[in-house]
Amino acid sequence: MKLNKNQLLHLFNRTSYGIPFGDLKTMEGNSTGEVIKKLIKEDHFNAYFNIIPTPEISPQEIKMLSEVEKKMLNEMAMDKLQKLNVHWVKYMISEKSFPNLFREKMAVFWHGHFACRERNPYLAQKYLNTIRKHALGNFKDLLFEVSKEPAMLKFLNNQQNKKQSPNENFAREVMELFTLGRGNYSEEDIKNAARAFTGWGFNKNGEFVIRKKQHDESQKNFLGQKGNFNGDDILEIILKQKETANFISRKVYQHFVSEHVDENHLKELSDYFYESHYDIALLMEKILKSEWFYEERNKGNLIKSPIDFLVQFMKTYHVEFDSEESYLILQKMLGQTLLYPPNVAGWPGGKTWIDSSTLMLRLRIPEVILSSGELKEEEFKFPQGMKPKGKFKKLAAQVDWDAFLQEFEEVKDKDLQNEISEYLIPNALPKGFLPEYSGDRNKTFKASAFLLTQLPDFQLC
Repeated sequence: MKLNKNQLLHLFNRTSYGIPFGDLKTMEGNSTGEVIKKLIKEDHFNAYFNIIPTPEISPQEIKMLSEVEKKMLNEMAMDKLQKLNVHWVKYMISEKSFPNLFREKMAVFWHGHFACRERNPYLAQKYLNTIRKHALGNFKDLLFEVSKEPAMLKFLNNQQNKKQSPNENFAREVMELFTLGRGNYSEEDIKNAARAFTGWGFNKNGEFVIRKKQHDESQKNFLGQKGNFNGDDILEIILKQKETANFISRKVYQHFVSEHVDENHLKELSDYFYESHYDIALLMEKILKSEWFYEERNKGNLIKSPIDFLVQFMKTYHVEFDSEESYLILQKMLGQTLLYPPNVAGWPGGKTWIDSSTLMLRLRIPEVILSSGELKEEEFKFPQGMKPKGKFKKLAAQVDWDAFLQEFEEVKDKDLQNEISEYLIPNALPKGFLPEYSGDRNKTFKASAFLLTQLPDFQLC
């Protein structure tokens, strides 16, 4: 299938936080195969984040510190965690990410799926690199590695899971939220899986270890099978269940296609995912090559997540903040702070992104950023441990209008408003909605672009 401009916009809005106008014109008329080959590259991941060094102080040494010293250490840790957050967002906005932007988009999805909140910045970075590395790889590899990440084991209390007193939290969430989905296992399965995961933990260097003395070696019954299972065995058995492929495929469909699932399409995707041995790239390729993905009912039917909205807006308008704390402010105000999901279930998404206050804020943010307006100090609210230093009375940002306008330099004056309208709002707008061409190209361009960002349609993808 040859992709027209509208279809390309739909594809890149869903997978890459939009597409530069020049690239859009270049790719118009290309086949889905050609375009998706550029999106999903068979490359070796080498873009690890290494901004947080290995901790130089051990947990034992921390216990010896005074309360004042512990407080200072916590403040330093929060500062590093915020820097990691901003580093990830800025990376997605930067040109460096463009060849692998779909991977980052998928990593944000997996961050919500394998939701984890960790106050130790080094462990948070390890976890983040793991989901980024496997974001378009194999779900089995992703599941195994995330399950052994110290940040996840700590978040779900498996460090306290010992044969004398099994802790079921990790085992329960692995099945309910990460793989099978509720209703596809029993309470006995949870108890036996928890016994299999006993001894899984990590050492002072943040490395996964199995403490053999704490592991339950006795026989376990799990999903109809009997054996002296360990944690790896449990994950293998889970992956053999077709319910796992169905659960993951459904969640991917709702995130990238539509909240209203076509069960026939889902069955096709789920079977394909299972038979491919959980190849994420092949699953996404099948979705993005399907004609139904480009049907009108699947266009503009999803509400942009706060990160989708923020990253795409900043990439489109070449926005750069004067202060890094501004990235944190906007994430919190919009309701999605990376590395700080609300709970183990992640962000609910969908219509929960929008309420009466957040919708007004979303409509106002373009105005604030593009015209250097001010947000009142009382509007700055932050999650515990994420409050940036200092007080803010204004979100100061630089907008490179020239760079944005240059993308349209080949467009004739008479076509300018129509082109920018179709680019920013792929859905058709009423005729005469935008102001008439004033004779001043720059002025007309800015007025039109500014007006389009105020529309509720700009919140959809």
